[in-house]
Amino acid sequence: MKVALLAGDRNGLDQIPTRALEVYEGELLLDRQIRDLQALGLEIVTILNFGDCESILRASRLLAECELIFDPNDTSDFFSQLSAAALGCDERFFVLPLHTPAPSKPTWLRLEHHFYKKAGESESHVFQPFCPRKGDLLGGFPLLITRAGIKIFRSGRNFTALSDTRLELTPVPVLDAAVLAQFPKPSQPLRALA
Repeated sequence: MKVALLAGDRNGLDQIPTRALEVYEGELLLDRQIRDLQALGLEIVTILNFGDCESILRASRLLAECELIFDPNDTSDFFSQLSAAALGCDERFFVLPLHTPAPSKPTWLRLEHHFYKKAGESESHVFQPFCPRKGDLLGGFPLLITRAGIKIFRSGRNFTALSDTRLELTPVPVLDAAVLAQFPKPSQPLRALA
């Protein structure tokens, strides 16, 4: 199954080095994520924005092993990258932001199982893992985008949140918080997307 690794950011035109070139534990963060996803047996589609793609292409050792999609938007963000991924994928696919650690295999399998279990019952666009914590349900990654989701993200509609009422989101319970990838805190080495 494919996973869209959202590695572009808004830094294409602002003269700030792209986060895709950050070094984490002696390795380019982008290469680390690609290696971790390859170890899970996933086919990787990397989404880059046009501003910093040349530097990223030169620096990465593993990017050549991925399919590439370029987000042409000047203000590349989570949803513009997601839309670019939807334009390049014909079947359902996972989505993982670059700065979100890849969860363990059980999370990916749980999403896939839940998709097959619910596939005939709903027109869900997105399946998202959730974990109960202190009375709240915390959403995490990876997301699973369905064929209906591909269609809506290809439609050109502007989305700013997964809670948008035009999106049909199906929560998938993941009871062990250790296997649920969350956005890291900004103080951690892997920063959340802006």
